[in-house]
Amino acid sequence: MKIDNQTKNHQAIQKNAERYAVETLTPSIYEALGLTNSESCNVKDAEEPDFIFGYRDKSIGVEVIECHPSTSKKKKDNAPALKNFKEKICKSFLKDLYLKSITKGDNKLRIIIDSDNALSTKYSVDSICAAIEYYLIAFHEGKRVGKGRVIRGIRVFKTIGKNIVKFNNIGRVDAIECSSLCKCIEAKNKLFDTYTKKHPCSEYWLCIYLPWEEYRFSYNINYDESGNRLHKLLRKSKFSRICVTSRLHGDFRWLKGDPALPKKKCRKKNKGNDAVEKRYKKMNLQTLRRYRVLYGF
Repeated sequence: MKIDNQTKNHQAIQKNAERYAVETLTPSIYEALGLTNSESCNVKDAEEPDFIFGYRDKSIGVEVIECHPSTSKKKKDNAPALKNFKEKICKSFLKDLYLKSITKGDNKLRIIIDSDNALSTKYSVDSICAAIEYYLIAFHEGKRVGKGRVIRGIRVFKTIGKNIVKFNNIGRVDAIECSSLCKCIEAKNKLFDTYTKKHPCSEYWLCIYLPWEEYRFSYNINYDESGNRLHKLLRKSKFSRICVTSRLHGDFRWLKGDPALPKKKCRKKNKGNDAVEKRYKKMNLQTLRRYRVLYGF
């Protein structure tokens, strides 16, 4: 039963993350369906694709994929693993005896933990909690202590209701790697035919979602490999639109199917004009001087 509950909780958390990712797409979906702000469309939670938006005789299937660049680089200490590890530490420290002894009654504390990049799952939860308790004792007794290598310190604020223990997750935000985007697009391109058979739609969109624990954003792409590979994948992909988004406010980027881009108009060239242009391109300075003397200009 516990395993079933954990699975259900994980699925619920994942679905909520997918809903958040799709929220940034809502204006574009409404525009593509021909809806106004006063009108609403039918939204269906599904699988393969994750969401189906329908209005009248048109429907858009949106597939969401979470992008985790850290899983292929840090292995055991990847971002999802560190996130779970931090959650275990916070839950464990809420049971700390010293914390309970100084927060009886209405005297509750909000503790923000500052950690270093050295924080790893190789450490035990108890050892990290012991380091946090050391800083809490120093704070309570008004003593100053130096910064540690793994836990650099804590910030404590008075609160009401209950004790709160959290890690400071504000940090540097990096560009998303081109290779990570390619990996996500390749994975979903293989499943495209499955989507069309399971839930027929007018068109299909792919949304690449960067979870907050990855510290990545879509504004800039780090081309760690040739950008031609990404452009080829986008061109061959059957998804009509592909985008990248994250938890950062306003972080959204179209990779394919940007409706804001004007369509390029093909201009027919006159063969005679082309011949003149080529002649002038080939003309060097010496030839130009000769023409000046000859024609007097």
